[in-house]
Amino acid sequence: MAIRTAISFRACFFFLVITFVSPFQVAVVAAAEASNSGGLVDIGGGRKIYLKCRGTGSPTVVLISGTRGAHDDWTDLMDLKNPAGGTNPAESAVFPQVSKVTRICVYDRPGTTRNDNTVTDSTLVPQPTTAQQGVADLHALLTAAKEPGPYVLVGHSWGGLIARLFASTYPDEVSGLVLVDPASEFLKISLTPEQWATYIKATKKLIESKGLEAPDHARTLDLLHGSARIPTIPVVVLTSDKRFDFGAGGPETWAAWRTAHDRLAKLLNAKHVSDTNSGHAIQMEQPRLVIESIKGVVEAARKSARGGDFAGLVDIGDGHKMYLKCGGTGSPSVVLVGGLRASADDWSISDKSKPTVFTEVEKFTRVCACDRPGTPVGEKPSRSDPVPQPTTAKDAVADLHALLSAAGEAGPYVLVGHSYGGLIVRLYASTYPKEVSGLVLVDALSEGLQDAETREQWAIQRKLIEGDVRESVAEYPALERIDVDRSFNQIRAAPPVRSIPLVVLSADRPWGPQVPSMIAAGKLSADIPPDFGYVTDAAQKKAQERLAKLVSNEKHITNTNSGHEIHKDQPQLVIDAIREVVEAVRSGRRQLTR
Repeated sequence: MAIRTAISFRACFFFLVITFVSPFQVAVVAAAEASNSGGLVDIGGGRKIYLKCRGTGSPTVVLISGTRGAHDDWTDLMDLKNPAGGTNPAESAVFPQVSKVTRICVYDRPGTTRNDNTVTDSTLVPQPTTAQQGVADLHALLTAAKEPGPYVLVGHSWGGLIARLFASTYPDEVSGLVLVDPASEFLKISLTPEQWATYIKATKKLIESKGLEAPDHARTLDLLHGSARIPTIPVVVLTSDKRFDFGAGGPETWAAWRTAHDRLAKLLNAKHVSDTNSGHAIQMEQPRLVIESIKGVVEAARKSARGGDFAGLVDIGDGHKMYLKCGGTGSPSVVLVGGLRASADDWSISDKSKPTVFTEVEKFTRVCACDRPGTPVGEKPSRSDPVPQPTTAKDAVADLHALLSAAGEAGPYVLVGHSYGGLIVRLYASTYPKEVSGLVLVDALSEGLQDAETREQWAIQRKLIEGDVRESVAEYPALERIDVDRSFNQIRAAPPVRSIPLVVLSADRPWGPQVPSMIAAGKLSADIPPDFGYVTDAAQKKAQERLAKLVSNEKHITNTNSGHEIHKDQPQLVIDAIREVVEAVRSGRRQLTR
């Protein structure tokens, strides 16, 4: 049985309104907050931007303040009892509340000011600035901080324009928008030419020599005309309903602000909430409206996650992140689980010009693959966070379940497992039977191999399965290793797999003749008996026949013209098997074509 051997390892508002809201920015005592991170992030070019994140889950919510508004626009609430205005930190504010349901981040653009009137620590840049520059900085920040998408962007005022432009610039990274009394290009066409000129003149007063943020809205709108349309994603627009002077010539211009929001909501096919009982800073005056809007968009994004490509890290809780790659649309979702030390990329490799499993399956349904902790990617370490080794199949099942849940990849799943991955998917199907609608086992490792051998033979076999990884572990201590005996005992103790469509593919290229030459070449230890490959072949044949009897409606494919890695040697066999199980699930059939 070909087993993997040792690996050589190598703000405030659109343009002006925040200035008018500046009475809110009075001295406050910042409350200490428990957070996953909070500090300056180097984004390159000698620049740093302040970022604060908290919570776990996907999608990640990113809060974008209005003109000159810093991160505490989302951690503070307006003190309505204070006639002079002002804000105070509050646990009921947007940031702490949303952190309870998913990952959330907030940041300070260059030149923004905190609510105590101190300037942010983010590196100052020349002013004026554009929303396009805001998008570039935010993307660089999230990348440098390794905060993976997909994102739900929440933008207030000028930040709403940045959020929209980010969504059109990086459509694959954004799964939803919440726009809080946002700026838009529709304000210009909703005002008279004279009112617009007054507005432009007023905004230019923001430009001064101290480096504070000064949006160049005219330049921004010129550039906006060339931007792509936002893809169909969940969007909520919240509009203030208390009049304020936004700089266009007095209260009589208020109707234009509302009209601009009506047009924006229509363009984005958004849910429009205009009964807010709030002024411009809705997130600080009526935070519950913003929180509930974010929760609704997050939930909608999770439900639609199966309809978009994704590749990145997902926070699965307890400070751990795992790499997940998904593509295609449709149900049931196919989840590919590789063998020992195999990354997600293992399903995108094939012999010569043959198709790859991942790329072909995504053409007819949703498909995902992941990196278990310690699974290298070529010469590089695993993209997933390390865990103590060795692990067991039960550990892998727990991680996979947490990963799919956090990523919003809902079942039912057709699980496809190669080698050790076959043991994992079987245990997953026994542990979460309602979530699994079909199985494909690709030359799967099973307890039947141990049962078919003597105690002495199994001692040798276990050595081969685990591999001689001493040198690799010395270079990469987090390398995946498994406790095979404990894993087998876990599957023995699990409930039987319920009756679901099952295809078992078994390698038919014998391993016996290969062992002597592998020993001679130093690929196997010299203390391995030269005839041991024949022992393995006989035991594996029995083990595969036993797997094929897991359910009554199985299909066993033994004529594969392949070694152990059928998904690479003969990927079309695996693709066809997956397609057959998917179609059986869709049609409600339990009996597969023989």
